[in-house]
Amino acid sequence: MEDRARLGRYVMAARKRKYPGATRKEWSAVIGISDKTLGKLERGEYVGPDTLADVEIDLGWAPGSCQAIMHGGEPTGTDNSTPAVAGLREVPLGDGVTFTITKEDRLRWRTMTPEQIIDEGNMIGRTIGLAARAAYLRAAGDAQHEDDVPRKD
Repeated sequence: MEDRARLGRYVMAARKRKYPGATRKEWSAVIGISDKTLGKLERGEYVGPDTLADVEIDLGWAPGSCQAIMHGGEPTGTDNSTPAVAGLREVPLGDGVTFTITKEDRLRWRTMTPEQIIDEGNMIGRTIGLAARAAYLRAAGDAQHEDDVPRKD
């Protein structure tokens, strides 16, 4: 039996560790999931697999970690961060596949509108999969908040 309340407690605790002082609404803006949906997740209500995948990526959990938690297990890959090394970041998507983000990607995203980023993310999702889409949107969202280059208005 799935214990969604347990998952909600884990997600809330991990969010507070990763983003101390941030509200759930602020977190929702970072990962591109509505505050209402994240509230459901943290209260132990049902949310879809796309939401779970996005949360796993943001929290640094391996794919399937949310399911493991609901069934009494623990998340894997819980480093709660994806370290940047020389402007390169590798985001694990599962089954040994990674999504590589370069400094050039981050700079290009800063010049794109949110609509362009979402369109490109949806294309990635259709061709590579939902985990890649979530990783792309998360990374692009982070890049939109960096201060190293001017953003397109």
